Amino acid sequence: MTVLLCHSGNIPPDAGYDFWFATTDTPADLPESKKWPEIASRLEAAYDDCAEICWEIGLMLGRMPGAEIARTPTMGAYGTDFRQTVAWVRLANELAASPTRFLVVCDDPWLFGEIASSDDIGATAAPSERSAAFRMCLRGVLARLRNAVRLAITAVRLRGQRNNLHGRCPALLVYGHPASHRNGNDAYFGDLMEREPDAERLLHTDCALRLARALAGPRTASLHAWGNPLAALSFAHTTWRPKIPNDMPYRRLVVRALAVENSGAGPMMTRWQRHCQNRWLKDKQPVSVVWPWENFAWERELCRRAHSLGIPVIGYQHTVVGVHQINFAARLNPDGSNSLPDRIVCNGPAYRRELTDWGHAPDTLPVGGAFRIRRPNPIEYSGDAPVFFALSGSAPIAREQIAAARILAATGRRVLVREHPMYPVDWEEVANLNRVDTSLLEQKALSAVVYSTGTSGLEALLTGVPTIRFQPDDRVAVQVLPAGIDVPMANRATIEKAVERAVPPAPVSWDNLFAPVDYDTWHSLLAGGPVEAANCLA
Repeated sequence: MTVLLCHSGNIPPDAGYDFWFATTDTPADLPESKKWPEIASRLEAAYDDCAEICWEIGLMLGRMPGAEIARTPTMGAYGTDFRQTVAWVRLANELAASPTRFLVVCDDPWLFGEIASSDDIGATAAPSERSAAFRMCLRGVLARLRNAVRLAITAVRLRGQRNNLHGRCPALLVYGHPASHRNGNDAYFGDLMEREPDAERLLHTDCALRLARALAGPRTASLHAWGNPLAALSFAHTTWRPKIPNDMPYRRLVVRALAVENSGAGPMMTRWQRHCQNRWLKDKQPVSVVWPWENFAWERELCRRAHSLGIPVIGYQHTVVGVHQINFAARLNPDGSNSLPDRIVCNGPAYRRELTDWGHAPDTLPVGGAFRIRRPNPIEYSGDAPVFFALSGSAPIAREQIAAARILAATGRRVLVREHPMYPVDWEEVANLNRVDTSLLEQKALSAVVYSTGTSGLEALLTGVPTIRFQPDDRVAVQVLPAGIDVPMANRATIEKAVERAVPPAPVSWDNLFAPVDYDTWHSLLAGGPVEAANCLA
């Protein structure tokens, strides 16, 4: 057997192998010289290949009781790592046919068991599934109790914000974002509230108490205000517990997904969001609701409830949607259009094409333009200028990026690091490695941009500077570039060479991807009216 599987506490001292690699979040004190250099690219290739089976499993789970509070049935690239675990299994099985000998280190008991189930893979003693399940269960109980009390207190403290809204108005339901303002200017919808004086803004329940208070005003309120404190306390028992059939593909990984979701307060938080938004809909009866749409569980419930009340619902495809974000596909909705918005407003032609390819009816996809990604000015390219690292919102990936940035800084290159505005990480500056608060688009000259997830990579391409996509070695960085646009990739082992070889990319046209904001379309949609047919069928 050419693949030997073990966990980090039981690495055979005499294991003969050519290369080793470790699965997600698994420590491995092994020679760096023997770490498999192709792991990042091969894991992503396996990830790409398992989209179809993940769609099938997501739909199966979506039809089971409890799917309305779970993340895994939606297969969101940022909401669940289920697809990544499937990719690890597929990669291990592929390598079993190779003459090269691999040592695979895995501490996740469910993933370990799924990989070890292959007759072509050798395995040492597995980590304890029972022990891991107990720890995760206990963690989940504590998380739900803590959050139930927090939600109850928040609902009491913000109850007065109900009076901030008149009701029977168009409503923007948004996530709390530090770039949003009390005056209504919003990180997701720009100046739309200024142009639509009747529109009101609701803050999603993920918005913390302090930020909810800072953003609240005459036309803005937190959904927490509609929550019943006693209901919050009663939700402390909420878990996702579907009955998984024995013949379900990758059953061990589905069981793992249940344990992961129930190890925190995720299902309870989704139930609370549904509780608050349903009470708000009944109380204020908005003439329309628009929100940053990603086809998650709480959004599906919003559509179902609004449809039952005759309220038009409009999703906004507010950000870039790459090939990995299969949660946007219509085929994942078990009840079809009932849990989808009446319209999904696209930010440009490229992303409208992607949603059409993923099963959405073209006549439901008007182009309303991009609030968040404006046409950028070019950035001067200079080989002597700094390298700009745009950190991922994923903390593990961001830490890997910082490690790669240190490698470059040690060679004498100047490196600037910009943290994700909503997900900062702790790290220390050293010689040639500096933290910056200014965004990528505010830089004067750069030699390269290194990104991993998020919109920074696309912004870099649009400004004309060399762009490198960073891949961590133990997980997949979600691809956000539209189909047909490729950039060089690098991990820690190859970052220095990638920067040395970086050249300005072929021109990428903003107009081929995005469109200017069409305020007439937005006005018609918010008023609950139709949009021009040409705008949907272009």
